[in-house]
Amino acid sequence: MMIDFDEIEEKTREYKEKIRQDRLNRGLPEKTPEDFVPIPLSVVLVERLKPFEKIVIRYAKLLMDSGELIPIDTKKLDKYRRIGELLSMSKGLFSSVTGAMVIDILRYMDKVNQALLQHVPTIDPDHVATHLYLSLQLFGSDSFYDSGRDDYRELERAYRNEYNRLKTDPIRFIMETKRYRRQYESIKHLI
Repeated sequence: MMIDFDEIEEKTREYKEKIRQDRLNRGLPEKTPEDFVPIPLSVVLVERLKPFEKIVIRYAKLLMDSGELIPIDTKKLDKYRRIGELLSMSKGLFSSVTGAMVIDILRYMDKVNQALLQHVPTIDPDHVATHLYLSLQLFGSDSFYDSGRDDYRELERAYRNEYNRLKTDPIRFIMETKRYRRQYESIKHLI
């Protein structure tokens, strides 16, 4: 069977038009806001998700081992939700996917909690565990190397320098994170 690239392009155009129309119907601008979180900050934020990854792995294992849905206090994981929200607006592809996966994982955990509260556990614990594991497989961080640009060596050096500043200067990291958090809060209703 041959791949029909013209058909793929046509389907992609149709899908983009449906998304555009849906956004307009909901009173949103045609396009989502531009990504704005710089790659060096994104890489540091992804590194800060290591404890979250361990929590998710442990939780998924508990679900698999017990064969039952288990409640989890996602309020205690809100700091990771905030990191995920920022990363979802990263200029880096892998970081933004990681952010989306953090948000997705926490939504899934919230869905489990909701099913347990309603005493309607129609969600299969194995399905939840598998979903969580698969979501973690998409976690990644962006490289500082972008060979698609003529000035990639200078850009890589600048990214590394900023990354090192953010890693070694906690006040700078907090200030930058707060700055981008304010920007996120001002546009989240447009996403």
